[in-house]
Amino acid sequence: SATVLTNICGLSASVLAGGTYRLDAMLFANHGAAAQPYGFGLTFPAMKHIRGKIYASTSAVQGDLGAVSTLGQHVPFNGDSASGSTIVSTVSITTVSTIVAYVALMVVSTTGTVQLQAKGSAGAAALQVLDGSYMQVFRIA
Repeated sequence: SATVLTNICGLSASVLAGGTYRLDAMLFANHGAAAQPYGFGLTFPAMKHIRGKIYASTSAVQGDLGAVSTLGQHVPFNGDSASGSTIVSTVSITTVSTIVAYVALMVVSTTGTVQLQAKGSAGAAALQVLDGSYMQVFRIA
């Protein structure tokens, strides 16, 4: 992985202008090290409408309790400005394995490709997207 958003190999789909699509994706992701920042997003062609959200878990210390909890972040996105943007940024204090979920509904203006992306640290702390991760894009109209 890299410190800027990078395409996740094999997690892309073509969409046609005028079509309405539903995106569903789940990533098995391993952070290379605790306390490192990671981010998730996607790119897509021009859309008439797009709405969606990305869920990613993180772990954090709860105030003065000193206990670590695993929390989920649900971050919505909409509009063409979301393409190529880091939609979810996460860091884990202790947890190095996580799951990331994408869901979206889109009406496509321009034929092109929807591509999932991620970023993280370099070297030994790099983010790994594991086999079994998937992306499905269904044309519904």
